[in-house]
Amino acid sequence: MTHQYSVEQLPKQLERIIQEVEKSGSAQITRQGERVAVILSAAEYDRLLHEKLGFGEALEQFRQEYNVVSDL
Repeated sequence: MTHQYSVEQLPKQLERIIQEVEKSGSAQITRQGERVAVILSAAEYDRLLHEKLGFGEALEQFRQEYNVVSDL
């Protein structure tokens, strides 16, 4: 589950937020209830940079992640 923090929380809780991101992989930053940024752990960032999936692999990963059932 991605944690959410408001922009106002960042200055006071940055160390705790970074610790949470290291554990969970990411956190969403909101301003007035709207998502404005995402903080990624270094591991998640590296994974995204180096992950090169073909269309079929990406589609299958999407189906598994979102429990999409194919009727083909």
